[in-house]
Amino acid sequence: MNKPLLLPLAMLLGLALAHGPALAMPGAGKSSTESFQKMDADKDGKVTKEEFAKAHPGMKESTFGVLDKDNNGCLTQEEWDSFMQGHGAMKAQPGGAAPGACPVKPGAMPMVTPPAGK
Repeated sequence: MNKPLLLPLAMLLGLALAHGPALAMPGAGKSSTESFQKMDADKDGKVTKEEFAKAHPGMKESTFGVLDKDNNGCLTQEEWDSFMQGHGAMKAQPGGAAPGACPVKPGAMPMVTPPAGK
């Protein structure tokens, strides 16, 4: 391999690894408040099922019900903060969720819809 290309390739790999989580999860790399405000299209302080689906088209429809803890049909900033805190805690804990994390039952389906054919 051409040695002058090694440094630029290493830099590209570093960028890809650093930004990978942000590309994998909408809202990753942003604060909980920023990601909530982005979802709240009409800026009324709550996120409806429709706003959530538009902001996260790859999510399963049932995901909204898991996040909507009080079952009132919309997400509040507090519900979103709880999810984001738990989601981040799960990533930080090898093999399990930390206190405050969204519970995941053994054998439960993931929140994200797998690509077609998977």
